[in-house]
Amino acid sequence: MFLAAAQAGSFTLAANDLEVSQSAVSHAIARLERALGTSVFERRSTGVVLTDLGRRLHDDVQAGFNRVDRAIDAARDAHRHP
Repeated sequence: MFLAAAQAGSFTLAANDLEVSQSAVSHAIARLERALGTSVFERRSTGVVLTDLGRRLHDDVQAGFNRVDRAIDAARDAHRHP
């Protein structure tokens, strides 16, 4: 939900994209921020923007997903071409 909210710039738009309630996104982000002890989003009347920490976290999370995608692709390729 974090990546979706960061990309959408809005908890509501992220919720629509994920087909969940806006409340679910808000609660998930609140849990993340409590676990980190700080905010990852700056709330504005027009939506949300990442804080400095949020931008660093976004980059790390996105890099992790990219590594997983590459590993899946490699596994599929190995399965197709033993």
